[in-house]
Amino acid sequence: MGDYTEIESWILEGRVDCGFLRLPTLPELETIFLEQDRLLVVLPEDHQMANYECFPVKALHDFPFMLLEKGAKAEISEIFEKCNIEPKVHFTHGMIMPSCQ
Repeated sequence: MGDYTEIESWILEGRVDCGFLRLPTLPELETIFLEQDRLLVVLPEDHQMANYECFPVKALHDFPFMLLEKGAKAEISEIFEKCNIEPKVHFTHGMIMPSCQ
């Protein structure tokens, strides 16, 4: 288990035979497209935006956020950068952030 950059390195080093990556990846890797995932927002049932049909990306700035990734090559981090959003990260892969309440 690792981030996309780590998995690419492990394949190139021969540490693993295959891995799940995000496309596009390094040109020297043979890839087979398996599935396209939708990005979803997970909220408590009683959250004020729980019944929204489509969650507005800009709203991710307004609530505590769990960043379940590490490394530089991740979809959600790219979305934050593209939309100029700095989420209120309270938890990230293997590390608990101090609460800012």
